[in-house]
Amino acid sequence: MKKFAREDAVPIALVVAEDREVCALLQHAVAAHGYATTICNTAASGLEVLVGTPPQLIILDWLLPDMPGLELLRIIGAAGQSKYQTVLALFPRDNPEEANQAIAAGADYFLSKPLEKKALDVWLAAATRQVGLRRQKARDDLAMAKIREELDDNNMQLEEALSRANSLAMEAEQAYIEISQIFKTVAGGITLVDTNCNILRCNDSFLTMTGLTREESHKTKYHDLFHAGLCETGGCPMQRVKNGEKRIETQVERPGPSGEALHYNIVTTPFKGPAGRRPGRHRRAYHRYHRPGQGGAGPGGKRAPVPGVEYR
Repeated sequence: MKKFAREDAVPIALVVAEDREVCALLQHAVAAHGYATTICNTAASGLEVLVGTPPQLIILDWLLPDMPGLELLRIIGAAGQSKYQTVLALFPRDNPEEANQAIAAGADYFLSKPLEKKALDVWLAAATRQVGLRRQKARDDLAMAKIREELDDNNMQLEEALSRANSLAMEAEQAYIEISQIFKTVAGGITLVDTNCNILRCNDSFLTMTGLTREESHKTKYHDLFHAGLCETGGCPMQRVKNGEKRIETQVERPGPSGEALHYNIVTTPFKGPAGRRPGRHRRAYHRYHRPGQGGAGPGGKRAPVPGVEYR
C-alpha cells in the first residue's frame, strides 16, 4: 500500500479537466478548503500524477481529449487506492445513466456543468469530511499492516525458538539415555558432581564403595569422601576442570570397610550438557587395595585393580 501524506500534512487534490476556466474555478474553490491542488488537462498527465503521491481528492471531467472519463475512473479504481480517495465526476449535462455509470465505477459524487459556486462549496464541504475519514482509514491500515508484519516476524522467531528448543530437548533426552546406560553398565563406581562438589548422581557401585545410601550421597560433598589434600589449592581437580583441563588423574587413599587402606585412582573430566553448558564434572576412579603380607600387591606381584568411581 502506498503511503499517503502525514496526518498533519496538507491534503492533496487532483483536478483533471480540459476546460481551463473550469480548472481555474475548481482550483480556487478547492484551495479555499485547504487542499494543495494539481491541475491536469489530459487523462495521461493525470495518470502520471496518480503514479506518484496519491491524492486524497480527485475531480475529473467526464469528457477528456485523450480518454473518456469513465475509462479513467475505472483505471483509478483498478490501481487499488480508490478506497482511500474521494472522487467527483463532472458531467456536461444532467444525465442519470452516466451518473449511475460513474457511481458504479467508483465515483462518490457527481455534478453537472455549468458549475455553480454554492453547489460546489456544499459538495467540497461534504467531500472534505469524507477525505478526513479516508485519510484516517489509510493511517489505520498502515498501522495494522505494520502490526501484522511485526506479528509475522514474532511468529517466525517463535517458531525458530521452538524448533531449537525441540532439537535441544531431543538432544537432552538422548544424552540422558546415554548417561543412564553408562551408569547402569560401567564396571566401577561412577558419579556426577557439580562445581560445588555436590554429588548429583551415582551408581550402586559407588554407594557400595562408600557405604552411603543414595539419600546420604546427595547430602555429601565429594571431597569429604575422597580427599586428596589438594582442596583449596591450584592442584584441586575441580579447579583445574574449571580452568579448562580435559583430564586430571589423582590418587587417593581411603579406609575400607574393615579399616584397611584402599587406594583409588581418580580420573576427572568435564561434563557438558547438549547445549554446551557445564553443569558439573565427572570422574573415573579405580581403587587399589593392599592385602596383608602382599605389600599391596595382587596376583603376579601387581596391585589388583578394583572398580571404583567413574564420573561422566
